[in-house]
Amino acid sequence: MKKFWSNKKNIIFLVICILVIVIGSISVYLVLENKKENTKVETHTMYVKINPLVKLMFKEEYVSCKDQEGNDSYCAVNGGEITGYELINNDAKTFYNALDFTGKDIYEVLLMLCDVARDNNVGFESLEITTDSSNIEQEKIEEYLKNHSKYEGEFYTYVNFQEHIDEDKILEKEEDKEEKIYIVKFDTDGGSSIDNQLIKENETVVKPSNPTKDGYTFVEWQLDGKKFDFNTKITKDITLKAKWQKNETSKDNNNDKEKDKTTSKTIKTSLIQITNLGDNLVANLTSNVEITVTIKGASKVVNSITEDKLNLYVDLKNLKEGDHELTIKTKNTNDGLEYSFNPNKIKVRISSKDNPSTGGSSQGSEESGNKGVESTYEKINLNENILVNYTGYGYGRCGGGNLVFATNLETLFPGYVYNHELVLIDASTKDTAASWGEDVSHYLIREEYEAKESQIEYDTNKENNMVSVFEQLKNSSYKGINGFNYNFSNHRLKSFSYSGLEIQDKDTFKSLDQSLTNLYNNLNNQIRNAIKDSYDIYNYGGCGDMTDPFLLTEELCQEFNLTCDRW
Repeated sequence: MKKFWSNKKNIIFLVICILVIVIGSISVYLVLENKKENTKVETHTMYVKINPLVKLMFKEEYVSCKDQEGNDSYCAVNGGEITGYELINNDAKTFYNALDFTGKDIYEVLLMLCDVARDNNVGFESLEITTDSSNIEQEKIEEYLKNHSKYEGEFYTYVNFQEHIDEDKILEKEEDKEEKIYIVKFDTDGGSSIDNQLIKENETVVKPSNPTKDGYTFVEWQLDGKKFDFNTKITKDITLKAKWQKNETSKDNNNDKEKDKTTSKTIKTSLIQITNLGDNLVANLTSNVEITVTIKGASKVVNSITEDKLNLYVDLKNLKEGDHELTIKTKNTNDGLEYSFNPNKIKVRISSKDNPSTGGSSQGSEESGNKGVESTYEKINLNENILVNYTGYGYGRCGGGNLVFATNLETLFPGYVYNHELVLIDASTKDTAASWGEDVSHYLIREEYEAKESQIEYDTNKENNMVSVFEQLKNSSYKGINGFNYNFSNHRLKSFSYSGLEIQDKDTFKSLDQSLTNLYNNLNNQIRNAIKDSYDIYNYGGCGDMTDPFLLTEELCQEFNLTCDRW
């Protein structure tokens, strides 16, 4: 060590190293300080309104620069990076719940919001933006969305700059639009079941048909022991209970004989099947009317007949091309009930598959033939004689069944629940099925299920989420859809469905077929997500036949919200 310090060259070298380190550190410090002085980061807020409403928080980075007059200023170098977000209304929570916007560019997120809304068939004409950033430009947003969106068609973009956003006003306005929905349940106290009703806040309950109960006469509906006034505006969930009066019995009466009941149902012609259609022929119902079906017979049997169990049909056996007026019939000939129909006949048009022009006017067909196929999702040319069949997605077991969000089903019935399904069967039917060689080991005797049915526990959060999604679908209007309906009561989803139209000649009408297919796929995905954790409890049994293809007509276009014409 003494030798090191005694050598002047070593000392000089050490001093130089120290000076280099000090000068380098000072230089780095000055550069960093200068960068801090020449850059700044600001945080901003943006509310994006389509139908869904989303709040975005983002940051913008600036560097020092000169403005047009040569004065010191700051210029933005970052278009806006998302640092946080909030899904405000129910639409936003439904459509965007699975997405994560954090860290993405503001323009990229705006594109995601618009395209995902369109994926879910949300129609909108404008994109409304409220922000406290003066760097958000309408033209840049519109140009970016036009160049990057997977959808065609433009919409208006409105950018409302507010130095201080009035968030309370925005949220208050949205809360006014968000309708509160309440459930009204009907406790029939052992009588025939009445479906729940979903009632908007401050609206009234629709008085249901009186329930029935063997040996009793229905008196009234009560709430908390008092007669319920159906003019009462609903502001919370309620349960109405049926009040009954016991019937006087007579020794001369046969108490085992069940009283007859008469009821009526109004249905659409789409429930009527076409049967025995000849080879190389197509048929379609040309009457666009509602059919009133009156059913009379033993009350228990009458109560079991739902719309899907009417089994209505018209018989086209030995009929040739042309217009026909046919009698409506039912396949239910062995249930002991009397059926009558008003009207009791319906018009049917039969035409050849090779020359289906009898299905509609031929006016303009020559011109359309020169132009080729022109039908699109936006407008359909009926002179192209498009063959369709009913399609859609739904649940409603032919033998009866329910979807339930149960939490303990597999515990209550170990060994019987497979793939979220529980099949119920009568003891005699189980023996018969076993004699046919069918594996019935996982079928549960109905009486065993009913003995423990009251012990089933339910996930009400999942029920409420499903009802929210289904209500939105029910209250929306889509091209190509004949309404969405569902039946949910007492924790059981008994049915849900929508009707669509399937194009038969998919090669010729490829664009129209693809548009309808995409629509149905999107709807099906929403429904599947809403019911994905449910259990299917259904009765052993089977279903009926499909209908034959038929021509698309003006009546069907109106029924399925399609824009149709002839040219």
